[in-house]
Amino acid sequence: MMMKIVMNQLIAVNDTYVLNPRRKEALQRAAGLACRPYDAMTLTVAFFAVSLIGWLWEVSQHFVRTGQLVNRGTLYGPWLPIYGTAAVMMLVLLKRLAQRPGILFGCTVAVCGVIEYATSVVLEILFHTRWWDYSNMPLNIQGRICVGGLMLFGLGGCAVIYLIGPAIDRRVKKLPKAAAAAVLIILVLIFICDVIYSFTNIRTGAGITAPPYLFS
Repeated sequence: MMMKIVMNQLIAVNDTYVLNPRRKEALQRAAGLACRPYDAMTLTVAFFAVSLIGWLWEVSQHFVRTGQLVNRGTLYGPWLPIYGTAAVMMLVLLKRLAQRPGILFGCTVAVCGVIEYATSVVLEILFHTRWWDYSNMPLNIQGRICVGGLMLFGLGGCAVIYLIGPAIDRRVKKLPKAAAAAVLIILVLIFICDVIYSFTNIRTGAGITAPPYLFS
C-alpha cells in the first residue's frame, strides 16, 4: 500500500521528488527500512522465498490460462532461481536508490531485463530450447523479454526493496542462528542436487517449454 501511494503521487522535477509532507515522511520511513544491511543468511532466505513466489506466480498464471497445474520451472523443485537471483541483486545493488522510487523502478526494470534475456540465451545455448517465449507479445526483443513483463517485474522489484526484503530480514533476525543455519544448509544442498539432476534430466514439454517452431 505504501509503495502504491508513493508511486501514484510522485512527480519528477529536475531530478528531485516533490511529495506532500505526509507522503514524503512515509517514503523516507520506507527508504530507511529498505537501506538496511543484509547479511548472507537473510540474502539466502530472500533467494529461496522469492524463488518460491516466482514459481507460484508462474504456476498460477498457467493455471488461470489453461486450467492445468504444471510445474513451470526449469528445475523439479518448487522454485524459480531467476526470480531469487534478481531479488538478491536488487537487495545488494539497488537498495541505495530507495529514496528515489522513480529511478529505482527504472533500474529494477533494467536489471530484470538483463537477467531474463541473458538467462534465455544461456538456456537456449545449453539445452537448445526455451522455457518462455514472448514472440506474440508487443514490444518484445527476440521473444526473450517484453515491455509488459518487465513493467510487472519492475513493480515486483520495488516490492522486494520496500517490503519483502525488510520483512524477511526482521524475521530472520528473530530466529535462533544455529537452527536457521542448519535448515538453510539442508535447503541449499537440496537445491544443488535439484540443479544437478535437472541439468541431466531436462524438463520439457507442454506448459513447460516453448514450442520449437517459435525459435527454430
